[in-house]
Amino acid sequence: MRYALSTWLYADRPLDAALRDFKQAGFAEIEVWADKTHLDPRYLTDAAEALNLVRKSGLGVHSIHGPFHDMGIGSEDPAVIAQTEKTIMKTLEFSHELESGFVVLHPVTCDSSKISETGENYTKELFQRLADRAQQLGVGILVENLPKASAPYNSMAGLNKLFPDPRIGLCLDVAHAFLNGLDILEEIAIAAPRLYSCHVSNNDGKKDSHSNMYDGLIAMDEVLDRLAALPQVTPVLEITGSPNPEATLEGTKQSVVIRRSRAQGGKHA
Repeated sequence: MRYALSTWLYADRPLDAALRDFKQAGFAEIEVWADKTHLDPRYLTDAAEALNLVRKSGLGVHSIHGPFHDMGIGSEDPAVIAQTEKTIMKTLEFSHELESGFVVLHPVTCDSSKISETGENYTKELFQRLADRAQQLGVGILVENLPKASAPYNSMAGLNKLFPDPRIGLCLDVAHAFLNGLDILEEIAIAAPRLYSCHVSNNDGKKDSHSNMYDGLIAMDEVLDRLAALPQVTPVLEITGSPNPEATLEGTKQSVVIRRSRAQGGKHA
């Protein structure tokens, strides 16, 4: 089973440092973070240079995580929607240029409990336009379940209902599902026909700490065993690097070694 590593682990490091260190750590595939750092089109001064860095790294790009801070998904303001759409369209173009399979998007970036019917309809219309453009570019859009959010944004069933277009796939964040009090294995089963990526981290059930896969209360081996039966799904290790990204990277590397040893031995400690 292959694992991709999110460059968010190096959110406070330059993109070239993340690419260099991830490759040295033995990772071959990444999800490039594009929210306020790395490939966020709102912050790049030289997009061509950043894209070239990724291409020259030799790392495969499974996905790009699209921007979500200071975005207007769910807004009722057409001007805000238009600016949001422009930013995401640029991210889709980046994905195409890097031959990345997917762009992961949050289904809402406002307070989900305050989204009106109008805001929800605007969101559906926005994602239809994004799906049209993604199809033209040969990339896929994946929507992610959010932690402690209101329905339909917090579950795979909710996202299936909100976005029935088969061109829009799903990214299950297992830590978010756990925080929402949902059965992760059931979420995988519900999402399976449209599931192409899975954000993997652990937590204590109270805080979205983005801890390494065995550092928390989630029975991660059971989750990964289930994902292993879905060959189209790539687990993306979305681990926070703060306050010491280099040390966290080493810990993340070791967690993968432990997981592979357990999977091969058929024993889960």
